[in-house]
Amino acid sequence: SNWPTYPQVYAHGKLVGGLDVLGELAAEGGLLAELNVAPGGDPAPLTSGQLEGKIQKALGAERVEVEDLSDGCGSKFSALVVSSKFDGMPLIERQRAVHEAIKEEMAAIHALTLKCKTPAQAASAGL
Repeated sequence: SNWPTYPQVYAHGKLVGGLDVLGELAAEGGLLAELNVAPGGDPAPLTSGQLEGKIQKALGAERVEVEDLSDGCGSKFSALVVSSKFDGMPLIERQRAVHEAIKEEMAAIHALTLKCKTPAQAASAGL
């Protein structure tokens, strides 16, 4: 074939693309964000919003509130997850479901406190 072959670049286990894609991202100023790297070269810290979005999407949660307790370094979080998928599920299984939803991010998290409630439990606890 006459197609040019470019080495493929992966970042954090995800295909970013070949040299052509990297060139376009660099020209548009989006390369560091795509690679999830801060301008100094260190991995960008996780944000509460990133975790909330992944948990909500994976569990179809009615409510997800994640608080960053790490002074911005993105390694210590507390989360409240309210989901009807938790009905009839033991607490350990609820926590495993949340961990599975953010399994890629868990490598960068030092501490995670979870409150996993059904909607009825959250309402009765005043949450």
